[in-house]
Amino acid sequence: VSPISKSQLLENYEISPDSISEVYHTLRDDFLNSNGHEPSIDCIFIGRLVPQKGLQELLDFFSDKSDKTLTIIGDGKLENLVETYANRYDNITFKGQISNGDELRTILQKHRYLVLNSIKTEKWEELFGIVIIESMSQGVVPISSNHSGPKSIITNEIGYLYDEGQLKKSLNEILNQPIDEHKSKNALKASKFYSVENISQFWAPIEN
Repeated sequence: VSPISKSQLLENYEISPDSISEVYHTLRDDFLNSNGHEPSIDCIFIGRLVPQKGLQELLDFFSDKSDKTLTIIGDGKLENLVETYANRYDNITFKGQISNGDELRTILQKHRYLVLNSIKTEKWEELFGIVIIESMSQGVVPISSNHSGPKSIITNEIGYLYDEGQLKKSLNEILNQPIDEHKSKNALKASKFYSVENISQFWAPIEN
């Protein structure tokens, strides 16, 4: 199981820690290649367009910051809301759902930051986000609310975590300073940990 799932199992069931093996999610092989990180756009969101992703707050922030740019990729029941903002504000771009890996990598390479403004509900919080490690693999620095999944990936060396309700404060601070090239390089380097070749080593003791 993932480290997050292991913690939840130990918390809710009488299970020995030694009986649970941690296995991480993997990064697709095509995301291990990068044509170079040349960002010209500030932020990107990739994911389901649903309320618990905190999209309203994210859109409101950028609608008030004409000098800051945002791209949104995904689909879901808030698609009309996103389209409305994209049509009204020149600094917000909506690209819909993108499944082609080459196209997604090319888009990521043009962005400085990935933003995940997830909001906890009674039954849900953000778990391991593949989109985080995909973005990191292209040198994109992740910014996320402090949920268990992002927290298991993002360290101070590669990105930013903030408490729910602090999106505006955090983005104002981050976007008004020069991009930290060390974080970008560290994020790209850290993403290699999630390669299939590396993660397969964690499976060996389980299979044997």
